[in-house]
Amino acid sequence: MGEAFTFTPGASDPEGDALQFSILNLPGWANFNAQTGELSGLPLQNDVGSFDDILISVSDGTLSDSLPGFSLAVVPAALKQAAFSPEGVVEPNADGYRSIGPLALNLGTFVQRFENADLLLEFNANDDLVGLLGEGDVPELLSDFLAVQGNARAIIGVTSGRDLNADPDLGIRLVDDNQYFVYRVASNLTLSIGDRRNPAATRTVTLEPPLGGEIILIVDPLDPLQYYFGSQPLLGSLGVGESRRGLIPFVPQLPYPALDTFNGHQLLLGSTSLGTRVFDFFEISGSRVVRNPQFQDIDWDAPFDSAVEFRAGLNGDASFALAALGVGVFSFDLAETSATLDVGFDRQSMAMQTVIEPDVSWVPDWFPIVPQTEITGEWLINGDGDFEVELRGGYRSTLPPIQMSGSMRIDKEAVTLTARPGGPDSDLSLVAEFGNQSVTARIDVNTDFAGGIGNAVSDALDRELQALEESVQALENAIADYEFEVSLGGLRSSLPGITDTAVGVINAIPGRVRDSVDSGTVSALRNACFLGVCASSFVNETAIGDRVGGHARAIANDAIVPYREAMEELKRQAQEGDDDALRAALKTALLEVYDRRTFSLRLLYTEVLDFGFGIGERRITLYDRTFTRQVIPADTANQIRDAADNVDRLPQASARVVSGQAVVDSFRPREVIRGVKEEVDSGLADIPSFDGMGYRISLGALTMFIVLNQEEVGVSFNVLDAGEALVGIGEAIADGLLGL
Repeated sequence: MGEAFTFTPGASDPEGDALQFSILNLPGWANFNAQTGELSGLPLQNDVGSFDDILISVSDGTLSDSLPGFSLAVVPAALKQAAFSPEGVVEPNADGYRSIGPLALNLGTFVQRFENADLLLEFNANDDLVGLLGEGDVPELLSDFLAVQGNARAIIGVTSGRDLNADPDLGIRLVDDNQYFVYRVASNLTLSIGDRRNPAATRTVTLEPPLGGEIILIVDPLDPLQYYFGSQPLLGSLGVGESRRGLIPFVPQLPYPALDTFNGHQLLLGSTSLGTRVFDFFEISGSRVVRNPQFQDIDWDAPFDSAVEFRAGLNGDASFALAALGVGVFSFDLAETSATLDVGFDRQSMAMQTVIEPDVSWVPDWFPIVPQTEITGEWLINGDGDFEVELRGGYRSTLPPIQMSGSMRIDKEAVTLTARPGGPDSDLSLVAEFGNQSVTARIDVNTDFAGGIGNAVSDALDRELQALEESVQALENAIADYEFEVSLGGLRSSLPGITDTAVGVINAIPGRVRDSVDSGTVSALRNACFLGVCASSFVNETAIGDRVGGHARAIANDAIVPYREAMEELKRQAQEGDDDALRAALKTALLEVYDRRTFSLRLLYTEVLDFGFGIGERRITLYDRTFTRQVIPADTANQIRDAADNVDRLPQASARVVSGQAVVDSFRPREVIRGVKEEVDSGLADIPSFDGMGYRISLGALTMFIVLNQEEVGVSFNVLDAGEALVGIGEAIADGLLGL
């Protein structure tokens, strides 16, 4: 107030065309130049207040552009030294004086009196008040609609809005460059408050200091503005502010561009419920700032249906839920929230930003995507119940398993996730659409991934060739060591080698059981989480895995005894002579070994863990599997069964020998694999086009696939893991080229 204001936007036309400026919501005290876009003026005392939604636009006759809408706040001028009239002892000093006793402040419309005061006043070279500090009685009249009943002592000061805004515990934001009287009262205080729309109406509020604190009164008698923060008997803490000229700033605590910054008339601290057609419920605890009407004029249960126009801003912690069509209920608890509502006869809109902790409980129970990091939500809502939500952050897919970063979009029609599996630098991009306990997902790849498919096919052929060589070598060794004569004599000579090999397999079982149970237990504990609390945070999963694995090994040691004894008995019988009695004993031993050709052991371990307050004890399954090991190879077991069936009829000697060469010859020829690999490496192979990947989930059942030549091919590898997927695609294409 009382200072000239000028603002000129920067604008130019690349073709040199003349520009024409226009403005909406021009303040009454201002002038606007349509040729330059300059906004200027000299606001006076009657112009104190907030001027919102000012919009400057420019056009070259064809195209146009606008600045973002903005507000201007005209604040009262600083108090002058002449406005203060000390009526007691005055002690001058270099910057002002000390006033002991009564002090009157002439504000034009009324005189504010400080009784029993001891105050230091400081002024600058222009006689502007720059500081006031001391103690005294709270003035009976703080503004023309705020009075104090009875006597109350206070620490009194004059502080800038900027300094007050630096104290987050006050619960109010004020105009940075304005001056405010601040009263800190340690005793009970009763206020008479007038209605700015009906000066004849008053209400009485009794405050008491919060436990261990004090009542705070912030007043600008020139606005007039009042703010009081304290505690009410039986009701708890209370914070209320009102500015007749609308100079209570609302500044969102979260930086969403769609949120408005504006100046309001009223502020209220506390909790409220907000009703819309979008949320099943919405409760927020924090601060509300409203421009134009009073709080009681707004139907907070249905704000879009209110009979008055208003703008409102909310900052605080919100709990709310909404149902997505056909998907389920998303329920959020104590999310940090900033929101603005703009409601008029031609508009109903709400913008909101939320910061949500990584609590898996806010998604529907069946949902295979859960938050992994803090999630930032941006919400746009209208009075018709239409809404759009973007929830950005880190997520974890439970089926198929992978961590990812991306955005979940929720509206009236669908829930869609767009993400990068594995992180923001992943070669894969995912788009998943969610339905009634179902997911349909499409995975696209970047050029680096697509360019590596040829090498992946070549690598798969190399592995195929290596596997062939190893199989051939193993079979040739077996032929040399265990050439199996069908005759009884040949069988007898082969059996010791067969049983010795089987005993080696059997003796290795306890160690393998121990390793399997150990690793399975550790994995189960690391994945045992309830409401964001994971077992690995309070137990030593390595020690538990070692303990359970050791117990499983002891059980396996006992379980293998009859298997080992059967093998040793068969070896002993094979080394005996040949007569009818010995043949009968050999037959019994052969059948016993055949019955024990496969070792199987069911192991189940559980543990009760205490997850703490709110969760309690939960029984965790550490390991539940059937450990199986082939003791005798299937072809050898079949020969043993045939020998047992025919042992009574077999001659002692026979020239017939089962040759392993026929088995070797049944493998793919080396030349075929090498030929296909050469075509792939030279670029001559007819490799099918890779057209993406995807998966579907229905009622918990997962189906994964790749698309080759526009046709889906089912796969078992994790299509969300870029490394695993590239190897799997290479193997699938290699198998196709080999005709498998």
